[in-house]
Parts: sequence; C-alpha cells; structure tokens
Amino acid sequence: MKRLIIIFLVFMFGTASNVQADWQYTSWGMSVDQVKKAGGAKISRIDDVSKHSSMGNLGLLQAPFETGGFRFIARFMFDRLSQKLSVVSLELLDPSLGHRLHGTLVSKYGEPTKVPLGDVVKASQWRNEAANNNLSLLQIGASSYTLQYTPINSSTNKGF
Repeated sequence: MKRLIIIFLVFMFGTASNVQADWQYTSWGMSVDQVKKAGGAKISRIDDVSKHSSMGNLGLLQAPFETGGFRFIARFMFDRLSQKLSVVSLELLDPSLGHRLHGTLVSKYGEPTKVPLGDVVKASQWRNEAANNNLSLLQIGASSYTLQYTPINSSTNKGF
C-alpha cells in the first residue's frame, strides 16, 4: 500500500531535472555523489533499493533528519534515467506525532489541498513557491506518516 501511494505522488508531481529548488543541503538535479558529499557522513546507501523506489525514481540514499522536534529518515530518490535527485521523502519515526506534524505544516504553509485516497490513506498537499517545492503529507492509518518534497517546476522551469 505504501509503495502504491509513493507511485501515486511521484506520478502526480512528475520527476525533476536540473531545476532551481532545494531541500535542506541538497538541490534538485544533484547526482548521487553530490548528495553524498553534501550530506557528509550521515548519508548511507539504501540496501533494498526496490523497497524505496517507484515508477521513474530509485531510492538510493538515506540519512537521519531532525527538525522542530520531529525525527525522520530522509530518503533521496533519483530519476532512473538521469540519476539526478528528483524526490526527498521523509518518514516520520514516531507516528504518534503525525497530527502534530500536520498542524505544524498548516501553521507554516496554510490549509492544504486534500487528496481523497480512501478511508485508510489520507494525503495533504502544499506548494512552497519560495523554495520551489511541492509538499505532500501521506498518512496511512495511524501507523505511518511520510512527508514528500518534489520540485514545482519542470526542467524547462515553466512549471506544470
């Protein structure tokens, strides 16, 4: 189910090329080696790439990430063809904080667009124009919260 949701989100937002947008210490379109260098010693390879990959993207690297009292595993996904950074997916390590995370995102970005995905799966989306990012918070029941960042603009920098 989780993999299906990731495929849905990647399909919705497409993949990235060399666009001007950032997530923390990375920029969209970075190579695997550039992301490893930018993240330093905390970056590691993902052992089971198939588990963290979807449609046109491969989950190749991961790192712990902490912000605002939330702890995540950040997974860096790369376009299958170009091998450039296209998605950053943050898995919340303590799902009991999921509602607090949602509230924090609403405080920062305003009310989200809701995407109906069924009774168990919920998705909320925001656009952060300043950082050129789409944000999606995916909730699967009460046991899983994943925050996904993708670029707003395409490789032509013209948006959707």
